[in-house]
Amino acid sequence: MRINNPSSRVSWIALLLVFFIGAGVKPALGNDSPTDQVINALEWRFVGPWRGGRVNAVAGHPAEKRTFFAGYTGGGVWKTTDAGITWQNLSDGQFQVGSIGAMDVSDSNPDVIYVGTGEQALRGDVSHGDGVYKSTDGGESWTNVGLADTRQIAELLIHPTDPDTVYVAALGHFAGPNEERGVFRTTDGGETWERILFVDDNTGAVGLALDESNPDRLIAGMWDVRRFPWGIRSAGPGSGIYRTTDGGATWENISEHEGLPQGIKERMDVSISQSRPDRIWALMSAAGGRGLYRSDDFGDTWEKISNHAELTGRTYYFQKLAADPADAEIVYVLNWNILVSRDGGVTFEVIPSGHADHHAFWIDPEDNQRIIDGSDGGAQITFNGGKSWSTLYNQPTGQFYTLTLDDQEPFNLYGSQQDWGTLIVPSIARDPDPRGYFDTGWSEAGHIAISHDDPNILYISDHHWLLRYDRRTDAIKYIGPRDETNYGVGTRDIKYRFNWTFPVVSSIHDDRTIYVGSQYVHRSRNGGETWDVISPDLTRADPDKLEITPEPGVDTSSNDRYWGPLTRDSNGDHWFSTLYTIAESPFSGRIIWTGSDDGRVHVTRNGGKSWKNVTPPGLPDYAMVTRIDASPHDEATAYFTASAYKLDDYRPFVFHTDDFGETWQLITAGIADYEVMRVVRADTQNEKIVYAGAESGFYFSFDGGSSWSRPENGLPAVPIYDMKVKGNSLVAATHGRGFWSLDHLAAIRELAEGPDLSEPFLFQPAPVVRRVGDWSDEGNPAAGALVHYWLPQEASDLRLEFSDGSGELIAEFAPKPDDEN
Repeated sequence: MRINNPSSRVSWIALLLVFFIGAGVKPALGNDSPTDQVINALEWRFVGPWRGGRVNAVAGHPAEKRTFFAGYTGGGVWKTTDAGITWQNLSDGQFQVGSIGAMDVSDSNPDVIYVGTGEQALRGDVSHGDGVYKSTDGGESWTNVGLADTRQIAELLIHPTDPDTVYVAALGHFAGPNEERGVFRTTDGGETWERILFVDDNTGAVGLALDESNPDRLIAGMWDVRRFPWGIRSAGPGSGIYRTTDGGATWENISEHEGLPQGIKERMDVSISQSRPDRIWALMSAAGGRGLYRSDDFGDTWEKISNHAELTGRTYYFQKLAADPADAEIVYVLNWNILVSRDGGVTFEVIPSGHADHHAFWIDPEDNQRIIDGSDGGAQITFNGGKSWSTLYNQPTGQFYTLTLDDQEPFNLYGSQQDWGTLIVPSIARDPDPRGYFDTGWSEAGHIAISHDDPNILYISDHHWLLRYDRRTDAIKYIGPRDETNYGVGTRDIKYRFNWTFPVVSSIHDDRTIYVGSQYVHRSRNGGETWDVISPDLTRADPDKLEITPEPGVDTSSNDRYWGPLTRDSNGDHWFSTLYTIAESPFSGRIIWTGSDDGRVHVTRNGGKSWKNVTPPGLPDYAMVTRIDASPHDEATAYFTASAYKLDDYRPFVFHTDDFGETWQLITAGIADYEVMRVVRADTQNEKIVYAGAESGFYFSFDGGSSWSRPENGLPAVPIYDMKVKGNSLVAATHGRGFWSLDHLAAIRELAEGPDLSEPFLFQPAPVVRRVGDWSDEGNPAAGALVHYWLPQEASDLRLEFSDGSGELIAEFAPKPDDEN
């Protein structure tokens, strides 16, 4: 392509040529038709932000001191070779999932890396994995080597002198029983696996430690756990500590040994002081006590060293240990903070870091000041034992729950990032410059609605609060329908049950009207100053699934109705029988759809005076209705997605109605059998086109959802929690890779009309604003037309010329066989 003298008169024009020639187009999944080839070549664009998301696995290169690895819970595997100044993704295009639970780099051959998928921090938004991946070239290429049905892998350890021998601690299905869980071993590099420790089909392995000086000695922590849609049972009779001294051929349950707490146990972690390998650490909670326990005789006897409350906060979520490999008196505990003891666990101090909520820790055995930490804010590196850390503002791995777009030109993206807060990102962000981002008040998981009366006013949901934020003054005011603070209260005893990610909607028909959802629909006509309840309870509200608040002195450990049973975590993440999605019809403010987290769909056609339960019979009981989309083309038409993976049901659920929910069709043809669906959106201009976001990526349909395709067009394998259409852009909020935009909807809409692609075809230009190069002396971002061309292989000698409309030639393109532009 040659640019001919762009003058100031045409400096605002940018031409992006997307040239497709036969083999130069990426093949579609299972289909190489011209239509699929064009779709595959319309690539997604990362928008931002450049700040990290949750990390559950870290490792360091044993010889290259500036090289480290991090595994994110939605963002895949990343590597840095400059001590965290820059990060490069290793897993895109090779992993089928984005959730990473464990990893290790071989000490004897650092080119060998194993990664276990599926996060082990069992939050309400937990993502599953598909087994173990292996690389033999430092992470350049990967092969899945099995254990797919383990789902969640908590730990992975490579033998110190044999990279073909690997141990895996598999938690297994968190929402149901399964056999592929426990401790596994391979001695042939993953060709075959042997399950060497199994308790029962409800108990998995969550902790694993290996004696580097005698690799036949291992300690394992087993966890009997079950997450339900309505809560988590985080302790059970299968939990315990096991040891082996023969490489896993035989195991001994040492849970009853002297000094350990008795009774049912929760999640635990174990670690070995490599400089004194008879010293073992265990962090646990049990009916008989909680705290940090230490053994100096490899588990024969134990001593409770500390019951400091901060060591065992949120036991189902944290509970991670790291014994210093060089100094047996030093041990780290990961929780909200990084805590370190330098006196054998007696006293602890906090190590300041760049973020909170820590889940992974690796210490260089040759230099105990060289450490990588993984937290909810990303991966950070220190070379001085935590006195200073690398930045978290260079990792595009943010986990977003929701997405809102405004009407500015160019438009902005609004969303809530896990453990960071709400954020505004320009659709043309100057990545990776964080100065282009705007914080909008604290909310790590909520929805954001923009006032149509005043676009500077935002309504933000946060746990069970509703906030009104004024961008001009930076003022935040609480405006929720109730003012209780219900942390620690059982779900059944809460007046208004708000989901941790409860919906808030700004009406497009009435400037000052907003809706929020608890188990009811609440409406305010004055920007949140006063509220009315305009619905009955629209949830299933099964009393057996609603936790009750225990009376003082009641032992909750023997009663599942309190769940826990040892540790209750009623902070909103587990509140149940709530509304999760609300959609107002573009045709009328009197038509409102709702979906609940316990499997109920309702609609009103008279502004809330009456509601009709229109739940389709094919939706499983207690499934979560994740998103409802009211069609912009017909008032009787709607789509919704639902998930049942917390019931151990991984089938996809996408439903469609064109009669206000009187009848529904399950429309999942072409979607993978084990695909958790998160969001569905109809195209705003072409009623044939529907988009869907799933746990592992993006689907689209050209026939209203009757059949689906999954293109390979640059979007990573990552959960998509929300999507919105704005003009000619489809924007996605991912739960692990930030915001992405597909800026090519004009071409997709034309493809839906079935053009004859056996001949050269010119797609209509679509207005965009996007920097594609310095076409002017000022070097300003260029705005103009996005033009797409499809050229069959036999037409590859076609010459293209472009002008600005005045007859002056701006650009010409004469493809060559090796031209990749």
